[in-house]
Amino acid sequence: MKLVLIIQILFFSLFSPCCFGQDTQLYDIKMEDSQYYIGNVEFNTTSITLKNINSRGIVFWLSDKESSNIRTQEKFKDFLFQVKGDFSLFQLMTDNITSLPPPILYVSFFKYIAPNESFSIHVLSKGAFKKEQKMKIRNCLINKINAMDIDRVNKFIDNNMLKPFSYKNSSICLALETL
Repeated sequence: MKLVLIIQILFFSLFSPCCFGQDTQLYDIKMEDSQYYIGNVEFNTTSITLKNINSRGIVFWLSDKESSNIRTQEKFKDFLFQVKGDFSLFQLMTDNITSLPPPILYVSFFKYIAPNESFSIHVLSKGAFKKEQKMKIRNCLINKINAMDIDRVNKFIDNNMLKPFSYKNSSICLALETL
């Protein structure tokens, strides 16, 4: 009986939702596929929706590389402070710029998600998805999703500096070719 209980505990800890690189479960993920036509041209979308189930806000971002063995806090420090091109996201936030530049996926794109709010990523394809393309979408996006509780984020950067740079819309649409 004890052996069964130990196996159940191990199974839950290995396959719980917090295994996506998060320290605790901050969000639920829902995935759906849809198909529609404009005239006789077929379009398909795969949508991934993240719902904040945390009692506080979370900051969500996509990493350009999969790094499940790195703690979320370290991933956020890299995202915020690592120089990508000519600047880091933190340098951009601390510059006194008069107009905010549009976000760049994997570089400066992040979204503040309030409690019980959702954010969706839609991947669009003209024509039908092939089976390997669907797997690539799911694996690529799921393995690159990162989120951290706003209280932990505030240890690195003040909320007042962060919020103006947060993506404003509740969803983003990506072309299949960009993944």
